[in-house]
Formats: sequence, structure tokens, C-alpha cells
Amino acid sequence: IINKLGQGQHGPISLQQKEDWRLALTLNPYYLDISDKEVRLYHPNLRFYPVGGVAQVFTIVPIGKLRLKVYDSLVSALDPIPFYVYSKWEI
Repeated sequence: IINKLGQGQHGPISLQQKEDWRLALTLNPYYLDISDKEVRLYHPNLRFYPVGGVAQVFTIVPIGKLRLKVYDSLVSALDPIPFYVYSKWEI
């Protein structure tokens, strides 16, 4: 997708767990900053779905043959502070 998009700021970009379950579990949607020197994959304001929300937002965590359903509102019950997360690498 980096080659397809080229240089610039891109996002939000969504993917399904079957495309890359590791990325989907951590950053979905995600954003890309692509320059001629580096790529930064990030999310500017990561937060979890609030307790008592209308929709049931969950993540399927694959553990071997087991597929564990974890609701975002369980994490929100801990009252986490939204955060910025990123990974970058040189081209």
C-alpha cells in the first residue's frame, strides 16, 4: 500500500482482520506519512469505545484455534487516556 499511495499523508485507512490481524488489532483505522526518506504508520488519537455506548464494538483475538471476543468497553472501564501511537522506518 505504501508503493500504491506514494508520498504524502494518507488516512484514515481501514483493513479487515483477515488482511493483517496484528495491525487490525492495534491500529484500525491507521494513517501513513510517506516521504522520500521514511514511512510513519500511526494513529493520532487512539481511544476505546466508551462504557454504555449504543454499539457493541469488539475485537476478535486469535489464540491458536480459539477466537476470543474482547469488547472495547471493557478497556474503557479502566478510564484510559487517549494516546498517539506510531512506528516509523527508513526507506
